[in-house]
Amino acid sequence: MGMRDHVTKLLRAIGYHLLGSVHPRLDGVEAMLHQVQRQNDRLADMGSLGLRDMERQIAQIAEVQAALLREIVEQNTHIAGTQTALLQSAIYLIENFTATLEDVGSQRVAGARIQDIAALKEQIERLSEQLRERPPTDPGT
Repeated sequence: MGMRDHVTKLLRAIGYHLLGSVHPRLDGVEAMLHQVQRQNDRLADMGSLGLRDMERQIAQIAEVQAALLREIVEQNTHIAGTQTALLQSAIYLIENFTATLEDVGSQRVAGARIQDIAALKEQIERLSEQLRERPPTDPGT
């Protein structure tokens, strides 16, 4: 046998040996791939469950926001009504304030006139008293 035959046998033996170890290694890789695929499936299931939970939470948050918005609108409507009533009453007070001032002014004038009348009354009473104290005069003298 020649060198060539020995090398050929050696290479065949190495090839058989490599082929023999490749199959178990490929089986191990295949098992790992199946395990990774199962994990991916579990993660996908968990992800879809997580998405459903997130969708439910988002819907709940939207409901809460809508309720808060309705409450805020109701409060603002109530406040606007109150402010409108206050504004109307302020306008009424301002409109009537000038009339009240005129009334107060006329009452002051009337009060001054009453004081004038009282003073005139006192003068008339003094004059009447003076006339009573004078002796009667004879119209013919």
